[in-house]
Amino acid sequence: MASSAGTLAAVILAAGRATRFKSQVGLSKVLYPLAGLPMVEHILRVVQKLQPEQIVIVVSPETQEALLNRFGHLYTYAIQEPQLGTGDALAAALPAIDVAADYLLVLPGDVPLITEEALRELMTSARGADAAVLTFEPPNPRGYGRIVRDEDGRLVSLIVEDSDAEPEQSAIREVNSGIYALEQRWVERSLERVRRECGKENRKGEYYLTDIVRFLRTSPVLHQPWEDLMGINDRSQLALAEDVMQERIIAAHAHDGVSFMRAETTYVEASVRIGVDSIIYPGCLLRGETVIGESCQIGPMCYLDDCRVGNRNQIVYAHLVKVHSEDDVKIGPFANLRPGTHLAESAKVGSFVEMKETRLGTGSKVPHLTYLGDAEVGRDVNIGAGTITCNYDGFDKYRTTIEDEVFIGTNNAIIAPRRIGKGAYTAAGSTINQDVPPDALAIARGRQVNKEGYAKRLRERKARKRTADEGVSDEDTAAPESHLDTKEQD
Repeated sequence: MASSAGTLAAVILAAGRATRFKSQVGLSKVLYPLAGLPMVEHILRVVQKLQPEQIVIVVSPETQEALLNRFGHLYTYAIQEPQLGTGDALAAALPAIDVAADYLLVLPGDVPLITEEALRELMTSARGADAAVLTFEPPNPRGYGRIVRDEDGRLVSLIVEDSDAEPEQSAIREVNSGIYALEQRWVERSLERVRRECGKENRKGEYYLTDIVRFLRTSPVLHQPWEDLMGINDRSQLALAEDVMQERIIAAHAHDGVSFMRAETTYVEASVRIGVDSIIYPGCLLRGETVIGESCQIGPMCYLDDCRVGNRNQIVYAHLVKVHSEDDVKIGPFANLRPGTHLAESAKVGSFVEMKETRLGTGSKVPHLTYLGDAEVGRDVNIGAGTITCNYDGFDKYRTTIEDEVFIGTNNAIIAPRRIGKGAYTAAGSTINQDVPPDALAIARGRQVNKEGYAKRLRERKARKRTADEGVSDEDTAAPESHLDTKEQD
């Protein structure tokens, strides 16, 4: 790759542990999710825009396994064990670099808000010097290394870690981002000098990459806004980064023609795609690899995770996971659509409907109060309220097939595996335990029997029992002789 500063290799320092995250699961800091992606993946996406010849990620043994599971062998991995600081981490990466790049771009794995513009600014400033470092001025510099410039302010003479800073150095507002562009030919020699001359003289007993500026002519590149370069060391900083990332994501979608009503109430992950003229109403969570088509109305209060939504969909008060809906589909309110649900063009799923592993055909309707599981429903089918497919016997799942133009009556239980033929009707209240031929009417319910006067006699019998339990005499509550015998036979 040819950048403004020449060919480039990149090194991501990602071996650090998440000590200040106070986690019990031992997750590496760089793997904590931000807008749906591991923190380090945001960095990798930006670095790739510079088209480096090679990207090396410095990892601990635990982090390597997790990154391999996520990225495979897309990148080169270098193990740092034991972990003796950032200088030691870069030294661990050097044997893994197998390209002759002009510059090394070095980034910590916990700066997920870094932008392409900031990195290009850094690479441009690296020309004419041995190295360049991105700097910034956060509202509170605590925890960051202070940038000490030389007398004319053009070069960095020293970077002092916060824990090692003297009072006058702590007062400096300009701090180190940990992002460097280093002329590769000087790196190995400079790191050896850091190890030999600086030693472990700091309070943590580590080799600091910051000490490399003592041996290289390093240009400071002061960048704004400061949030682009902030490091993530605990969960409060992660929450702040989420706020910044959400503002960016929503602004990018809005720029591309998406409308947000009360955007501050909506959460959109980084991999979500939304078509032009779609409207996102308040209270929506859009996650994973969700793709929403054009001219859709999503929300209020919708949860979509890894969904594919066609054009002109209307989805309101609904929970969808791994759902595929084609064009002109209406969903909700209060629908729960689980993985494997596929809604064909112009289908409708109404209120209090749950579906999973089900395909609903073109123009078919499930208006309300229904469960369809493991079902294949044809086109122009109407499913009556209260219908369920009984797909599970406690051991195995079974499928139901409902062919085109079927009318399923209210409150049906369809005991799978069943096939209901094209154009058939099922009567309300039926339990369908046999296949239904095409164009047939299936009635599967008990025969109605009316017992005249039974309800009245039952009420009188209960009244006598109640008064007897309360100690009232029979003379006060005696019923007419014609009503004394209320006993019925089934």
